Amino acid sequence: MEFRVVWKDGSVHWIDDKAKAFFDDAGTPLYVTGACADVTSRKEAAEALRDNEERLRAIFNQAAVGIAVATLGGHFSRVNKKFSDILGYRPEELQRLTYSDITHPDDQKDTAAAVGRLLAGSVPDYSLEKRYLRKDGFVVWSLTTVTLLTDAGGQPERFIGVIEGHYPAQARRDSAV
Repeated sequence: MEFRVVWKDGSVHWIDDKAKAFFDDAGTPLYVTGACADVTSRKEAAEALRDNEERLRAIFNQAAVGIAVATLGGHFSRVNKKFSDILGYRPEELQRLTYSDITHPDDQKDTAAAVGRLLAGSVPDYSLEKRYLRKDGFVVWSLTTVTLLTDAGGQPERFIGVIEGHYPAQARRDSAV
């Protein structure tokens, strides 16, 4: 069990206590052994991590730009509200799509080349002005910046992308698509 203890100096510490009782054949308690450990630093680190995650989640969800996390295969695993708003899809719809699915056909080649450079380690990130196809058929231009996230060993793990979408005054359905 874990509990808090106030030390003589007034500081509060978390203690992890483990104990085991030993009994004779008749069930009478003979003795108890146990160990206690001060786990305050672990508890404080866990709390700091929780606070940090809450702040990052709020920033992600409330950002004024579209943010998406995608697998190395290009499937969206997480998107924020602004990303969904720019592209006209609900988050769960986007999670069934890849970035290629919503990239304008004329921008596929440049996008694939930029992703290739990223995966090859030639660049740590890229920015590209490109077009996306909204769910309603309209084309939206954006400045898209993508960074490759790696694991602790430096191996590619996923992408995080930021899009700053803007609609041209003459926004239209692209009949060539």
